[in-house]
Amino acid sequence: MAVTIIADDLSGACDAGALFAGRGPVGVFVAPDLPDARRHAAAVDTERRTLPPPDAAARPRASRRVSATAASSRRSTRPSGAT
Repeated sequence: MAVTIIADDLSGACDAGALFAGRGPVGVFVAPDLPDARRHAAAVDTERRTLPPPDAAARPRASRRVSATAASSRRSTRPSGAT
């Protein structure tokens, strides 16, 4: 995945994801559902706006870890020489 946008609410995820729609569909996901590595761009709504500060801070960290794992698995499945 080229870009994963982590937003604190659905409107933020949609607004930010729209900037990448010129290259193809942008998936919008609500955590804990996270995108797989097949998308060129995805936006994740962490629904953290109304959470207490410690809980709100933990949500994007968890989303980044899962997203990084998905991106890593995509790189490992590419044929040699592919970009």
